[in-house]
Amino acid sequence: MASLFDISGGNPLEISAIQDAIYRSIQDTRGLSDIPTKHLYGSSERKRPREEPSTLSTKRLRLSSGSASGPSQPTNGVPKVKRWDEGLEMYRRGALRLTRTPGRVNSTNVVSLSDLVRPESLEAFASHSFIVEDHFLSSHLPVQGPHSLRGVPIYDSRPIESDPMFHLAAYQGLLPGINLDKRTKLTKAQHAQAVPVVRELHRQFGPPGLRPLYPWASGCAHSKFFLLFYPGFLLLVITSCNTMRIDMDLSDNHWYIHALPEIPPGKKRKAKTTFEHDLLAHMLDLDWPEELVSRVRGKYDFRSAEGRVHLVASVPGTKRATDDEGSYGMLRLNALARQIIPPSVRPDIDMEFCAGSVNSLPPEWIDQTDKLLRGRDLSRAVPVTKPGVPEPPVSLNNLPEWSIVFPTKATVAACSPQVIEAASNIGCCLNNAKWPETSNEVRSMFFDYGSKDPGRLFHMKFYQWKDSRNKDPSAPPLMVYLGSHNLSKAALGEVSRLKSGAGDVRIKCNNFELGVVIRGKDIVDFLEPGSSWDDIVPYVRPQRPYNNRTGDSPWNSPAWLSQE
Repeated sequence: MASLFDISGGNPLEISAIQDAIYRSIQDTRGLSDIPTKHLYGSSERKRPREEPSTLSTKRLRLSSGSASGPSQPTNGVPKVKRWDEGLEMYRRGALRLTRTPGRVNSTNVVSLSDLVRPESLEAFASHSFIVEDHFLSSHLPVQGPHSLRGVPIYDSRPIESDPMFHLAAYQGLLPGINLDKRTKLTKAQHAQAVPVVRELHRQFGPPGLRPLYPWASGCAHSKFFLLFYPGFLLLVITSCNTMRIDMDLSDNHWYIHALPEIPPGKKRKAKTTFEHDLLAHMLDLDWPEELVSRVRGKYDFRSAEGRVHLVASVPGTKRATDDEGSYGMLRLNALARQIIPPSVRPDIDMEFCAGSVNSLPPEWIDQTDKLLRGRDLSRAVPVTKPGVPEPPVSLNNLPEWSIVFPTKATVAACSPQVIEAASNIGCCLNNAKWPETSNEVRSMFFDYGSKDPGRLFHMKFYQWKDSRNKDPSAPPLMVYLGSHNLSKAALGEVSRLKSGAGDVRIKCNNFELGVVIRGKDIVDFLEPGSSWDDIVPYVRPQRPYNNRTGDSPWNSPAWLSQE
């Protein structure tokens, strides 16, 4: 399988875990000679008779009319789009929300996908997710019922390997040379071979408005965001959720939501904001088509996000820090720390991480990452790399005192079976074999996860920059990050410097990632009235440190354990 380097650049145990997560998220492909239309599009039609590949082009998927609510159909049979002005007012200033898990049904500052996707009001829909549960997504979209007749454009962007149609094409023999049984990484050429075939299958069998998009990455296309086009505004959603029920209904996750009003025709627009520029850049990095990018470019007023919300992206490949487009991953977070946090405070920052995937935490990477995240100058944070000369080892005594919030095996084992299923999406590279050999300095960084909705787990990626001099437990952090970046080289990147001074600094990432940074003092402005900044933290604080004497160790999904 391709694009499966979510946590680090090529560890086979980590890749296997992600492969298994994808395989569990899609329908069993052993019987993919039957078209899994219900799974793909929510049709009431369960399966179609087996057909030879040569006959596929003569068939069309017939979607049921369903029971979608909406206005009565006009005489021509196609309903008119309904306005949703309440959505614009609700999210005009931006919002931070948690997933409305079962124990938070009556809580404030929570949301579900059905709150944000109004099929009767959508004019267009675009999303990117690493894993998509097709039946879950289609149940929210206008692909059934009267509003399916409007043919709303649906841009579904994801790794091609997580699309059941890709597996259908392979098992039907439509992709010569691609052997799914080996689960090997698709080359860029194989990806290019597969894309038109899979798109053609969707054209033949999918809803008329579906436009599947498949960015290729050397690692993972791991970003998670939505663009919901409504009459009069664009609703932007950036989240830590994969598009699946486990994440969006059952697990602790973050959602950043912002309604951006449409610029009236003929009105002179202000200068493009940095926020708009960065969003468009990520869409282009994902190789999204111009027809979609042009729906956003210059059409909406982004000023309510400017200066309050800062996008953080990663893209696969090596980028120079001196390039205009080179501020990705850790370099972007370094720049934001220098912008937001006063120099006098930076030496006293304590970092707290809660991430669904944690890499093996080599001391050299911890040391460099800590220096960059606390805003050190690049000339001081990144040593010069000399060809053939190994870097001196980092003393364990000099490692920062990070806090990494991650569940122990015992914590996960005590959860309900439904919650444990969600734990298949998270893991730590310090697996059974490595944990006893891990230094005390690294093991002391780990703290157990305890959800405020007891018994829940998470898929979030949440970083906090705290002023260690401030002993007030109610004080907000200096800044926070939330989005798709896991605590890994593949997501945040690895930085090198080839020349003295600050010149020729480069960052290498494997993944597409997207998230946001917000100042700690501004968090309450994104919450419901009367809230505390802490309401956006889904776990109990302070956390319990791991007890190494009683055998506490990080949870690892069964897929990881099976590879030990």
